[in-house]
Amino acid sequence: MNRSLIRRAVAFGVAIAFLSLARTAAAQTACPDLRGLSPDSFPVATRILSAALTTPPAAGLPSSLPQATAKSPITQYCAITGYVAPQNHFEMRLPVREQWNGKLFFSACAAFCGNVAGNACNQGLLLGYASVTSNGGHSSAGGFDGVWAANDLGAQEDFAHRANHNATLAAKRIVEAFYGKPPSRSYMSGCSKGGHAALMSALRYPEDFDGIVAGAPVYDFTGKAVIHASWVLQANNDGKGGIVVDGPTTDLVHRSVLDACDLTDGVKDGVVGNPLACQWKPEDLACTAERTTGCLSPTQVAALKKMYSAPVDRTGKVLFPTGHALGSESDEWKQWAIGRGANYQVASQFLRYMAFDKPQSPSDSDPLTFDFAQGPASLARARAIYDATSVDLRAFKARGGKILMWHGWADTSIPAGSSIDYYLRATNESGGRAAIESFFRLFLLPGVLHCSGGEGADRADTLTLLDRWVEEGKAPDVIVTTKESDGVASKTRLVYPFPKVAHYSGSGNPNDLSSWTAVEPTTQPTVAGVSWYPSSRR
Repeated sequence: MNRSLIRRAVAFGVAIAFLSLARTAAAQTACPDLRGLSPDSFPVATRILSAALTTPPAAGLPSSLPQATAKSPITQYCAITGYVAPQNHFEMRLPVREQWNGKLFFSACAAFCGNVAGNACNQGLLLGYASVTSNGGHSSAGGFDGVWAANDLGAQEDFAHRANHNATLAAKRIVEAFYGKPPSRSYMSGCSKGGHAALMSALRYPEDFDGIVAGAPVYDFTGKAVIHASWVLQANNDGKGGIVVDGPTTDLVHRSVLDACDLTDGVKDGVVGNPLACQWKPEDLACTAERTTGCLSPTQVAALKKMYSAPVDRTGKVLFPTGHALGSESDEWKQWAIGRGANYQVASQFLRYMAFDKPQSPSDSDPLTFDFAQGPASLARARAIYDATSVDLRAFKARGGKILMWHGWADTSIPAGSSIDYYLRATNESGGRAAIESFFRLFLLPGVLHCSGGEGADRADTLTLLDRWVEEGKAPDVIVTTKESDGVASKTRLVYPFPKVAHYSGSGNPNDLSSWTAVEPTTQPTVAGVSWYPSSRR
């Protein structure tokens, strides 16, 4: 080939390369112009309401990430609001193109959803992800308001699973429009109802995400909202409009549990590190002829024994897999387990507006009168809509999906034993420990309350661990967790995949990670009816 031909070939190749770049650039839509995307260009009818370039505040964006991780290079992002028909409102925060890591992050809403918490996007945004969150398919007062579900099967199904799927489809279309290409990976993370959403996505829409982080998942949504909540409320009801175990009694019990079990992980730090090894029982604090103060009455002992145990019917059949964990007697316990607090709100709103095809009367939706013999059978409709109790994760695993589940041991909203039950059932379904650990791992955080807070170390960058597992095949063999005060880590701990537990070596600073080792349990937990009140002592 002569030089003239070579020069022509090179010139032609360069022209093609520039043309390709031009086409890529042309495929990218400027942030403000995203509002012009036609609803018909989406897989599901979607309208973008606003899109504007935004600069993070000087103080930084709030997030649940550890401070060391939250120092982000993100200098500008495209802030987007919109909705998927009929009322699935969402917000997206997209890093500018040169700061995008090529991936999508979905932060699932919590409680009964009902509003868009835009800052939930920040966990992903700060790490370079195109991030999205939604209202769960409806607008409401937030918290545990269930009125939105009255006479609306469509809204109920949106909340249960469909809203997140449709918002994911819309988000992927917007990502492709803004960056000129689809995300290379997609992840979902959430806690409580958000953890439920992550598992529901893996079960119903396994193609949506490459990995999920399911924190304290209320996967047995109906069981928690009705059966466990009613069980705890009735156990602590004195039948006269009052309660059996009050706030001061809860504090008394917690001190007694810590005295007995703070050293289960080898260090005394105000946390029950391994509730499975705790042998405390309410009778240990019972009043006697010699001890008449600072003790429990027979009625209080009986109430606590029920609250620590799995709900059962008259025949002893387990209706929900667990009771409260030993060591969870905290201020959160007072909010959920005492009087007409959060458990009452959840159960009464769910029974009245969400569980049945039409609203129920206040008297028929009172968890204090729920019948454990006849009531569970009436919840079949609700279970078919809301629950993510299946452990058939084969489709998700087959496409390389990974699951990182975590739960705070001191959680009294959704007891940690429920996650253990799910994991053990999934282990059996998958063919044993080696098979389950290849794509699914559970981490239990000592002293951590519902989703965050408590005396335990409650912060960790689980999203980066999940991404490393998906992208590089590096499974998380340990999680480094921190507890922060004024932006400074005051406690650092290691958390190993269940059933391993972290144990202090006996020397060195407990905040020095080299002072901890992984220990295998001496006995394996059972699958059915997990209860942290020893069965031999009931």
